[in-house]
Order: sequence, then structure tokens, then C-alpha cells
Amino acid sequence: MKNSLAKRIEKAQWTPLIKMRAKNKCELCGRGKPQISQLHAHHIERKTSHFMRLSLDNGICLCGGCHMSIHGQNGLGKQDEARERLDKVRGKKFIEDLKQLKFTAPKLSKSELEDRRKHYKNLIKKHEGFNQ
Repeated sequence: MKNSLAKRIEKAQWTPLIKMRAKNKCELCGRGKPQISQLHAHHIERKTSHFMRLSLDNGICLCGGCHMSIHGQNGLGKQDEARERLDKVRGKKFIEDLKQLKFTAPKLSKSELEDRRKHYKNLIKKHEGFNQ
């Protein structure tokens, strides 16, 4: 999938949309960052397919500290604490449904990927127009 269309959409449209939806704040701790580049768009479930890579439901905006905690890089116990906060933010049922979706996610054709890119570009334009 090296430099694939899905990866380009993820970087150019999916990531900004996840940050915009969160109003440029970490969805776990609520901290805002002065620069959007200090926030991370994180996939809740693994990117097992183009669908999971590009699903807005599979994204959450995190600050660097919370992102490290989710990946277990902040010491013992932090990963479980971060996952518990994620369950509270999104709801246990939502997270469980998302886990199941990764096994049943449809494959996206190139034309469906292009449609998704256009849709995401339009969402970004609407958001930018709303904030001006």
C-alpha cells in the first residue's frame, strides 16, 4: 500500500477532519494546543483495510501525552487508564461495534476512494468557510 491513494487521503483529508471535529483539542484530556501540528489523529482500531483507515468513526484527536498513553509508552497502567477514558468518551458499545466492524468492513474500490476524497474535501471546505 506504499504511497497509496488511501494513505494520501488519510494524510490530506482524514487527519485534518479528525482534528477539526475535535475543535483542535485532545478528546481524552481536553487540552487544546496552540498549534494543530501538536495534536495527533489516532486510529482507534487497526487500519486493517482502506475502510478502517478512512472511517471518521475510527479516528480520535489526541495530544502527544494521551497518544503515548494509548500506545503504552508512558509507563505501566497508563494504557489501561487511557483506554478507560476512551470508553467513556466514545462509549463502550461504540468501541465494541468498531472492533467488530474491522472484521466486516467493506472493501473500497478506487472510485469509492475517490468519492470519499471528494466528500472529505467538501467537509473541510465547509468547515473552513464556517470558521472565517
